Amino acid sequence: MRKSRSSTAARACSRKGDFYMQVRLTTPLTRQELAPLHAGDTVLLTGTVYTARDAAHARMNEALDRGEPLPFDIKGAAIYYVGPTPERPGAVIGSAGPTTSGRMDAMSPRLLDLGNKVMDSFAAAIGNIVYDKSAAANDHDKQVFWGMDLFSYLFASFVATAYFCLFQPFMGAWMGERWLLPLSFVLVFCLNEYVGWNHRMLGSYRAVLGHFEQDQWFMVASAATNLILSFALFPAFGITGIVAATVVAHCIMWVGRGIVVCCQYMRGSGWRYLRVQAVHLVTLVVLMAGSYRVCALLPGGILGLLGRAVVVCILPNLLNLAFYIWTSDAAYLRTQAGRLWQKITHR
Repeated sequence: MRKSRSSTAARACSRKGDFYMQVRLTTPLTRQELAPLHAGDTVLLTGTVYTARDAAHARMNEALDRGEPLPFDIKGAAIYYVGPTPERPGAVIGSAGPTTSGRMDAMSPRLLDLGNKVMDSFAAAIGNIVYDKSAAANDHDKQVFWGMDLFSYLFASFVATAYFCLFQPFMGAWMGERWLLPLSFVLVFCLNEYVGWNHRMLGSYRAVLGHFEQDQWFMVASAATNLILSFALFPAFGITGIVAATVVAHCIMWVGRGIVVCCQYMRGSGWRYLRVQAVHLVTLVVLMAGSYRVCALLPGGILGLLGRAVVVCILPNLLNLAFYIWTSDAAYLRTQAGRLWQKITHR
């Protein structure tokens, strides 16, 4: 019976207690098969493995420059960096030891872009999955993206809620009530932190995708809006107006980054991304209002500040877990949490 193309995996424990996967793969390989691999996994590879070092890589690149086909189909292929391996009498091959990979670094990216999946024991393949700028996200990559988007929201909402509930009590306990800033300033400052952390996550994806022409005018508009609004709002709202101008500027930058990522990587996900951000914003309002209401029941002073810190560390995070831990967006985070828990409990 012919074996299935899907990889089979068995989990094992090393002497140090770290868990790794033992995976059986058959060439030619696909991105979907390589996506679950992590550093430290054991791969049992079956099929054709091509050997090539710097001279062979140079000849392949020269052939591509001349428009000539390569001597083998490189899509999904595995290339092993190996030096000369003269065989002993009666043997098929000699000692096929790896050679220094640095000589191939300048020539490898072009072959990776053509679809080669494995170079020198998968080290380059992992980088190709993360920085594949030409292909849309597959199912695993999409799961990672939504997991990272949710993680950004979780962190940003916690930071915003902490500022909202702790900033004024901290200033009052440290410098006195007369130094308190307007609550409107604190609220806008919290929104600035929230927007900033969220668009930074998109920025991590956006930075490796290229296509800077698609959001360059959003960057210009962001800078111009920040400058103009700061001067326009300061006379009426003071420092609160300046921070509000920064929030608007960050939102413009957020939109520009979102357009690039949703057009070049998460294709067809634009409306879903907008819906998710709207739900996140509603949840943020619930977290901030609920936490602020509970903190308002506590006394002032240092003890009250410590009590508020405990509330902020527990309440918004518990509410976020209740809202989101069961959703599909949290699938990647649940997987990573499971891996971490297994490592902790088996040490």
